[in-house]
Amino acid sequence: FDATLIEYRVLRETIVVWVIAPDAFHTHVLPVSIGEIESAIAAVESPAQESMVRANASFLYDVLVRRIEPLLKDAETLVIVPDDDLERIAYSGLYDRVQQRWLLDRCATFVAPSAELFAQSRRRWNERSTREDSVVVVRAAAGSLDAAALPEAAREAQSIAGLYRNARVIDGARTTTGSLLRELHESSVLQFVGHTVVDADPSSRTLRLGESQQARLSMADVAGAALPGMRLVYLSACETDRGPILKSEGSITLARSFFAAGVPVLVGTTLWSRKSGSADPPTTPS
Repeated sequence: FDATLIEYRVLRETIVVWVIAPDAFHTHVLPVSIGEIESAIAAVESPAQESMVRANASFLYDVLVRRIEPLLKDAETLVIVPDDDLERIAYSGLYDRVQQRWLLDRCATFVAPSAELFAQSRRRWNERSTREDSVVVVRAAAGSLDAAALPEAAREAQSIAGLYRNARVIDGARTTTGSLLRELHESSVLQFVGHTVVDADPSSRTLRLGESQQARLSMADVAGAALPGMRLVYLSACETDRGPILKSEGSITLARSFFAAGVPVLVGTTLWSRKSGSADPPTTPS
């Protein structure tokens, strides 16, 4: 796996960055405090005109990437380990004003909670990729008072299932947390298509399976689940990687709960809300 790892550490007045390439290791100090870039981080998180998003994404690229560009050389894959409020940034959406391209147009970008977890996830991926995939697609597209219907999501679920020889489409409205977790125990790939909602704890989000309050898959459900063969989870839903950021633990999110359960790769995790009429794949892999 030929990748370059970039790990950031936020200090009081500077940001330290370690760049670990296959053949080199470098340390660099960025002369900027987190307070100086907070407004730009908030701006790219919020709905705005494209020109405003691009201006702030360009500023963040200049601050966080420009100074270490010579160390990246021709890297085709970047693994980014953020710290503190840097976890709120979608790195594939940073904009290089010199080359006039987004970072995702230059290389693949992955985000990892830590370098150690990235190494563990690589091992688990290899160990769990030795047999034919057993795929579960959860179609949670029905509407209710708290969530709009997702007709495009229902079609997306069917089309994804058609790509695999061994795939099952589960109607979220007709399943329970327990029955779904039993299905996932024997599976290697999960695709969830639907909504996330805020339930009892306003700081965390839950995968909404159906209208009933019992038709939910919470962070605690996921983190405590036995998923011995699961190697890939694709979350086609909003704000799956949004949650409180703890100084010692990083962000506490739905996406991270799958890491806690031992899943090595998540795709489609997103920091933002998305339009209710579709479930087009987002662009932030973990």
